[in-house]
Amino acid sequence: MLMLMKKRYFGFYLAGDMALYLFVKLLRGDFVYSLPLQGAKEMFVSFVMRTMMKAVTDFTGCVQLRHPGELGGLYWSFSMFGALAMSFVGVLLYYRAGGEVIEESSAWKIIGWLGGAWCCVFGIFLLLIKEEYWVTFWSSKTGNQFAVECFVSKDTDRDKSEVLMLNEKQWVTIRGQVRQWVIVNWWKWKDENPSWFNEGFVGRVPLEWIPAEDAKALLERLRKQGGLRESLRVLAAAVGGAEEEVEEVEEIRGSMRASAREGGGGGGGVRGSARGIRSSPGRSARESARPSELRMSSRVLPVN
Repeated sequence: MLMLMKKRYFGFYLAGDMALYLFVKLLRGDFVYSLPLQGAKEMFVSFVMRTMMKAVTDFTGCVQLRHPGELGGLYWSFSMFGALAMSFVGVLLYYRAGGEVIEESSAWKIIGWLGGAWCCVFGIFLLLIKEEYWVTFWSSKTGNQFAVECFVSKDTDRDKSEVLMLNEKQWVTIRGQVRQWVIVNWWKWKDENPSWFNEGFVGRVPLEWIPAEDAKALLERLRKQGGLRESLRVLAAAVGGAEEEVEEVEEIRGSMRASAREGGGGGGGVRGSARGIRSSPGRSARESARPSELRMSSRVLPVN
């Protein structure tokens, strides 16, 4: 009806509707699309995908696009019922402007029957699906929140690995947790070689998260002498990002060698040295050359 009045009115409506959608995405920090891109490509692809998915939703009502990574449940419902309401507004404006393509009473009957039929079909659809999915039609969850859930709420490494397939900006709030998970489990995955631990996954892991070959032997020795919790704390002092003395790290290594020669009692030495590292102000380890045996470029966070 808006096009029958003036084509530019219809253009204004489409542009305003799209602008509102993009503004909401930007306002909620949810504009970046899930594809793992960076820089100008990331912004261009995000703009294209956001506008395209919104247009597809408006003209088809595809229910799958209520996914948090797309429109989101609440905005999908807003778009559908908003478009339905605008149909009635369009008829009203058309006849107030003097339109006479068909009789006004006939136009109201047509739009009323079509709108009512859509509501009935949608209601039947809701009754046919599982009740647990109803909430997805008014959920305000964003794509960023969904990405975080992909990692935090999952129990298996396979499920957690999916987070690395998404844009890093969507899960930057848990980057430290993901880094710790990768570093701690890397050698287990190398040994077990699960099906999901493939080139695609490895290619998405930042290079600084991948431990050096000689770090495996060190981690195993630390585990034997001080337990996993203490091992991670000691390694945290030795890798990039920890502001501790390289000399004190050498002292820990010396304690481990002495314990090995004496044939026992090394656990206390490692734990004592670790306590010394935590309490010493020290200079940044970045200012000195790191021992090759401790060559890892990101700090391992303490395990809760």
